[in-house]
Amino acid sequence: MNFKSGYIALVSVIILSSILLLVTLEMANISYIARFNTLRTEEKEQSASLARSCLQIALVRLAENPDYRPASTSDSSLGGPGPSGDNLKIDQDICQIISIDTSGPEELLVKTTATKGKSISNLLTSVHFTGSDISVNSIKEILDD
Repeated sequence: MNFKSGYIALVSVIILSSILLLVTLEMANISYIARFNTLRTEEKEQSASLARSCLQIALVRLAENPDYRPASTSDSSLGGPGPSGDNLKIDQDICQIISIDTSGPEELLVKTTATKGKSISNLLTSVHFTGSDISVNSIKEILDD
């Protein structure tokens, strides 16, 4: 009878240890995945901020020169993210003013983009523009064309 008790206790300890090991491995996996989700979220926030920085630079350039439009070819020396527009280096990152198009009387559409890690932000901004008075009507994130 003593042998059966020891066997049951040993099997119980093995089963409980296995369950604890599985729970521990699952918690480690969840924290590992959460870490990368946090990194992607931070990269997305940084790419969006970088694209907004490009927008601000475009608005300043428009205020200085109402006829300003981004270049039609990229500056390959900066290694920009796209085939056309003005690439701007901000610290170690690059954003791009893709286009500035007229969408109506005194209305402009400004497209900017930026990449940080694997996150890309493409912004389409509607701007009311009269001489030196510039106001932003809306900013939308759009899918890559």
